[in-house]
Amino acid sequence: MENNPLTLIVKEKTLGNLVTNARDIKSYVEERLKEYNVDNYNGDAKQAAKDKAELNNAAKTLNDRRIALEKEWNLPFQEFKDIVNDTCGLIKEASGKLDVIVKEQENREKSEKRASIEELWNNKKFNLVPLDRVFNSKWLNKTCKLSTVDFEIDEIIKRIEGDLASLDAFGEDTATLKDLYLSSLNLQTTLNKGAELKANR
Repeated sequence: MENNPLTLIVKEKTLGNLVTNARDIKSYVEERLKEYNVDNYNGDAKQAAKDKAELNNAAKTLNDRRIALEKEWNLPFQEFKDIVNDTCGLIKEASGKLDVIVKEQENREKSEKRASIEELWNNKKFNLVPLDRVFNSKWLNKTCKLSTVDFEIDEIIKRIEGDLASLDAFGEDTATLKDLYLSSLNLQTTLNKGAELKANR
């Protein structure tokens, strides 16, 4: 099996070794802390201020040294990280360009399927509502077969015709109610309106 040129291979990895006296400093400070306890501090306020300044200065110097060492220590990894980040950016850019091609093809296929669905609809010779009023976007999915779309269109037409037939019972309001139904395709709303017209009369 060929090596994938995009797979990262670690050719050599030597984890650094840093020998310092950090532990000794920590132990020293832990010992000295006992002297700086309020209960057993030997100096006066002036001495305390001096000791405090000395300790603050020591902490800053120690931390600054740590930061400098950390930068130096991380330098090789930072360089590697930057290269990987740049490469991931380039890969994303290439992927984005391919995505345009994929989307164009998908749109072409959807347009072709839409044309086939329109042809199906026109063959039904059903002109009471336009296709757009009943169109289901899932019909454009690859997984939705034209035979399924054909069946669902037949069901929609059957439902509309059945709903219109049920409005014939309203006598003189039938024409008004059929117009209302065809604009909303909501039978319940239409029936409510029919009941309202009847009550008003």
